[in-house]
Amino acid sequence: MNVRSKFLKALKHPIRASTLVIRRIKLSLSWLTILVVAKLGGTTVEIGKGVRFYQKTRITGKGSVVIGNNTTFGIPAGGRFKSTYCELQARYKDARIKIGENVAINNGLTIISAASVEIGDDTLIGRELQISDHDGHGILPDERRVSKGKLKPVTIGKNVWIGNNVTILKGSVIGDNCIIGACSVVTGKCFAENTVLAGNPAKEISSLIRNA
Repeated sequence: MNVRSKFLKALKHPIRASTLVIRRIKLSLSWLTILVVAKLGGTTVEIGKGVRFYQKTRITGKGSVVIGNNTTFGIPAGGRFKSTYCELQARYKDARIKIGENVAINNGLTIISAASVEIGDDTLIGRELQISDHDGHGILPDERRVSKGKLKPVTIGKNVWIGNNVTILKGSVIGDNCIIGACSVVTGKCFAENTVLAGNPAKEISSLIRNA
């Protein structure tokens, strides 16, 4: 649709057109606010084209965050839209969070990275996913206030479907096309592509590959 056609359509539906304009302005301001706050806090941020922040999103930390083209944060109809927010925290200087292209993220996402968290293209993320690539504290009693614990990258492949209220812990590797059932806790294991996994701790339930 060319500019003239869009203008004529807007004249026929002025209320709808003004609503869309206001919505786009709000999204642009949200995007700009997130970027400015992140950079003021010391985070290196790279945001691709067409990224949309429908839910309030915080990007913090001293590391780097990369968000691929056409990724969306938050869904108004997804539940707990107003009572939660998304947070990407690349906590330390060497920490890195990379989210691929066309990733659809429901409400309440939390990623806290001390090493590396990577999410592949076209992944679908349910409500209140939590990802951490480190323990957060030392295991031994005398280390709990002086150590961040063990670190190990988290890698999520392409076209993965993650259900609501999932927790993914350090060292987890999720192959392409996998499905993770709601409320699962992935405890640092590696799962091959096309696997359906669920439970606490998560384990393989079935395969998406049918036997010939």
